[in-house]
Amino acid sequence: MKLFYFYITLILVNVSADDDEATYTKHVFLTNAAIELAYNKNDLNVGDNSEANGLEHVIEKMVNNTPSFHNEDFYLCFAKINFMIALPDQTDIVFEIPEMPHLGPLQKCGYYQHIMQQEIRNTLTLDIDIPEADEVQDFGSLDLTTLAEQRRGHVKQALKNIFRRVFADDIKDFRSLNLTALAEGRRVTGTSLENIIRRRVSDGSVLSHKHIVSLLRMCRMIALYMSIKFPTSYTKDLLIDFIGRTCKLGDGITEKIYKKIDGLWWQIGRDNGTVQLLEEQLI
Repeated sequence: MKLFYFYITLILVNVSADDDEATYTKHVFLTNAAIELAYNKNDLNVGDNSEANGLEHVIEKMVNNTPSFHNEDFYLCFAKINFMIALPDQTDIVFEIPEMPHLGPLQKCGYYQHIMQQEIRNTLTLDIDIPEADEVQDFGSLDLTTLAEQRRGHVKQALKNIFRRVFADDIKDFRSLNLTALAEGRRVTGTSLENIIRRRVSDGSVLSHKHIVSLLRMCRMIALYMSIKFPTSYTKDLLIDFIGRTCKLGDGITEKIYKKIDGLWWQIGRDNGTVQLLEEQLI
């Protein structure tokens, strides 16, 4: 494993010495090609699903902090996920990633874009071939923001598809509450059925763990989506309250809080009042 990282680092250091910016743009260009191939792959076998989308599966693996590259917590740092998936043009993010401190800023950026390519290759079990770069291509002439926007178009749609599945599962789980048992509780305790449902759902004691999307995963997906939607004021801070079951996103100026209420995800205010359905923000 150490040899793998050393090999990639050595290549980046040697190649990028000539032209850091052009070399980095090349990494973004190639990573975009890998992402597009993953986006167009709709025959991936994941569990019982033989028609899973490649890019959606890669994103879910990363936000779930699924072990990668023989490292249990490779995706523990949200800044790393945000940069690798959504924000290759916001190169200052790499200063928030504690790993690889010996690399220069653009070398470090190139390293994590290359790692994104490897994640796609590994996750999709080498089913796709990432094309080689055209050696006559002038990568220095490519616009990094344009490349990033092209990528965000694919990632945004993939996230929307994941959210749709999550929302459908959440509603299904909410509706599957054992109303007979809750009504019995009302008869015995005198507590209203509505209040019982609200309390039981909010503490997570009724919904099946099998169908619940973890708070960590959901908060990270919301933060990713908001970074894509507002790339110049992307999510810099992500605080997950596992007791209050909220996601708090900050861009350095403003703050947004999200919470699931009665099976639906809402943006809420500091007073816990609902502001807007998350689904309405997915535009």
